[in-house]
Amino acid sequence: MDEAINEKLEELAMLIIANSGAARSAAFEALEQAKKGNSESADKLLKSAGESLQEAHEAHRCLLQMDAAGQVPQMSVLLCHAQDHLMGSALAQDLIQEMITLHQALKPPAQGQAQDRGQQGQQKGEFLFHAAIILPGGVWFFLLKYICRFWRT
Repeated sequence: MDEAINEKLEELAMLIIANSGAARSAAFEALEQAKKGNSESADKLLKSAGESLQEAHEAHRCLLQMDAAGQVPQMSVLLCHAQDHLMGSALAQDLIQEMITLHQALKPPAQGQAQDRGQQGQQKGEFLFHAAIILPGGVWFFLLKYICRFWRT
């Protein structure tokens, strides 16, 4: 493999890994902030995660273009590792965004805004129903454990 191509592939892999890691970290920090009730901070962190993920996707797009042009003769472990980071971070960001949305929807109303218990339960049930429709089994089980903590409120 040409040395310049090899260096470019390593550079792209490291860009993907670094930006994917930053996106994943920001997304999980956003979840922590949302659980503490800091929705403004959570929104900023999710935006930052999205920007980092976009940079990782741009590096991945460049890698795909090189592959389509026949400049990537074989996949390395580093490139596979980068792809794995990208996919894991993208999935984490999507799920965390949904978890934050569900967490905000399932929060008990603020003091002075008491809500009919039946109406609150109906809203929770509606969100669970929608989550069951869109999520595959393993992810649904993980999310269900998270939701159950807030069901008793």
